Amino acid sequence: MNNYIFTFGSSGQIYNGGWIRIRAESLKNAQEKFVQRFKEDAYSGELLRYATSYNEDSFKKTGMLEEGNWGAFEHEFLE
Repeated sequence: MNNYIFTFGSSGQIYNGGWIRIRAESLKNAQEKFVQRFKEDAYSGELLRYATSYNEDSFKKTGMLEEGNWGAFEHEFLE
């Protein structure tokens, strides 16, 4: 299992800033868990309502763990 991190922008998404961490077998599986958690709110038209997805190693290189993202940090952890 891997950790996938979905970040959020400043508006129009599930959260304003920050991210959620999802433990999943693949990015596709993480997206399915995102939809299961947020139901119809997961979508804006045909797009999922998050800004960017990262695997755990890539996310660590962004500096967001230390500095946050739009003033926010981790909102949820989904397994």
